Amino acid sequence: MAGDHYRYLAEIFKTTKPEYTKKGQEAYVKAKEMVTKYLPTTHPLRLGLMLNYSVYEHEIKQNKELACKVAKEAFGESALLY
Repeated sequence: MAGDHYRYLAEIFKTTKPEYTKKGQEAYVKAKEMVTKYLPTTHPLRLGLMLNYSVYEHEIKQNKELACKVAKEAFGESALLY
């Protein structure tokens, strides 16, 4: 949730508060490490986090390539179990 919080702040204050972008990145990376370690690929929280992280990469960092990769990996990993 911290990553989402900073993503929203970064959207609002994009030009005046660039530190929100950095804090958002740090929060998403930490959360990604935790969910990949402790939650199965099909867990709704893991899927939600990864999709929110992909939105962050797309909208805030303008990294469309990584955003698509993150979303595809999250969906692909969860689909493999079915």
